[in-house]
Amino acid sequence: MVFEHFAAAGYHEPLGTMYKKAIFTFLDILGFRQLVHKSPPEEVYESLSKFHYHTKDKLGGFGDTTNPGDLRVLMFSDSIVRARFVDPDSDLFLREGDLSTEVFLLAYAQGSLAEQGVLVRGALTCGEIYAEKNTLFGPALNRAYDIESKIAKTSRIIIDKDIFKDTEHKDSWLHHHRRFVSQDKDGEYFIDYLKGMDQIIYEDEGSAKYFSKHNQTVINLEIAAETDARLKEKSAWLRNYHENVASEEPLSYEELILLFQSDQLLKNP
Repeated sequence: MVFEHFAAAGYHEPLGTMYKKAIFTFLDILGFRQLVHKSPPEEVYESLSKFHYHTKDKLGGFGDTTNPGDLRVLMFSDSIVRARFVDPDSDLFLREGDLSTEVFLLAYAQGSLAEQGVLVRGALTCGEIYAEKNTLFGPALNRAYDIESKIAKTSRIIIDKDIFKDTEHKDSWLHHHRRFVSQDKDGEYFIDYLKGMDQIIYEDEGSAKYFSKHNQTVINLEIAAETDARLKEKSAWLRNYHENVASEEPLSYEELILLFQSDQLLKNP
């Protein structure tokens, strides 16, 4: 990783450089090494193009945000990092949509990619980061990379539990985002892109079509796992996840209205 070689290369932090607090996300393509090994370069390029489009171009990059300067997106190989800067003195859960916006966008990006056969894993945390031009380093990057590489394992974007350490709004925030954030059997919170996509689409025909495409993605991973033992755990998790969400009922219109009203209370306690 580039950030591990700054010191060895004799890099010195310039005067005026300082960390900023950000909601930071580290993402990569699940099984990319196997994809490169077994697939023609055209297929690898297509997967990377989809990944970059849905997580960088479509969701905004340098200078392409509602509030210019608040978001930084960098990509290298099959990895994307996103830094959404926040006010260091504010309560993360009471701001106008910083954390909520990132979770929603990531759910949409991950869901869109899964529909097209590209599975993503990653980690979302909040901490100090330096991300300007093509330079990126900081504790938040180290934390997100560790969670992504050691805990995520399957096609999950894990939300760092440390985010909830010093807030009294954890339960209300999680309840409000129950269609976009779930807790897995290992206790980790992850972005529930299937429930999120089901809610975003919110029409029976469109939802059925989406789940049919997602099921094909699951089948493709199961087929790949037959000849690659490293994919067995990942395919089993994805099949179980797909079946569990597919069997649930989406929120009704009335429930959506109540959810919106609770959002206003959360923002204006």
